[in-house]
Amino acid sequence: MKPITLLLVEGALDRIFYEGYIARALGGEEIGDLKAVPEALRNVLSASDRVLRIGVKVFELYDSLVVLAGCGGFDNLKRMLRELLRRSDELIRGGLRKIVLVGDADKDVRQSVQGVASSVLGRECRWHGPFIRIETREGVLCLAGVAQGLVGEGKTSQLEDLIEDFAIKVHADLNRVVEALEKTLKKRLNSKQMVAIFAALLARDQSKERLTVELWARAGAREFEQLKRLIPELEEVLNSYCP
Repeated sequence: MKPITLLLVEGALDRIFYEGYIARALGGEEIGDLKAVPEALRNVLSASDRVLRIGVKVFELYDSLVVLAGCGGFDNLKRMLRELLRRSDELIRGGLRKIVLVGDADKDVRQSVQGVASSVLGRECRWHGPFIRIETREGVLCLAGVAQGLVGEGKTSQLEDLIEDFAIKVHADLNRVVEALEKTLKKRLNSKQMVAIFAALLARDQSKERLTVELWARAGAREFEQLKRLIPELEEVLNSYCP
């Protein structure tokens, strides 16, 4: 059995964004949905209505299985992590080796991962490089937390910062649209506002989710590399050996 990395994200937009990131930017091969998840982990994920609603995708990447699941908000990410840690022995027996939480930078993701792990295990858990390493009777499980979002004028420290940047890289003429809008309105629009405008202009159903799908379909190698540089920690933890 290939080792399993579970990548937990917040919502439907996040799942769609990271589905494209894994498949297009990192070169992962999609092999299925929840049905392709090994049984022990599938049982935990399928018990969550939110996960079932948002969806699960499974990829082969870096000689492992990457299971991507949306949890329906950051609080639900933490609840899912608690449940996974309570059942860590059976999940490790089932092949789980890494759990990676991705959340908006304004949530302090690493501190949240550390707090949940320390609470469930009843001891202080410490970071060793990008991971918290948890030893159990069945083996080792590594936890990681990755923040998404950018800092600066008009940025929100949330996923939309990345989507806005990606859209402008893919559609260079959007810069003129942004400049014209801000000049007319006499104010700086933030990334959430800009992504909503881009979706209205570019997506067939005017949704952020469809915009994101279409951006991944249109982007090329240059845009992939530029985007990867905005979230380097994620590629690192997905590709790193858990010591």
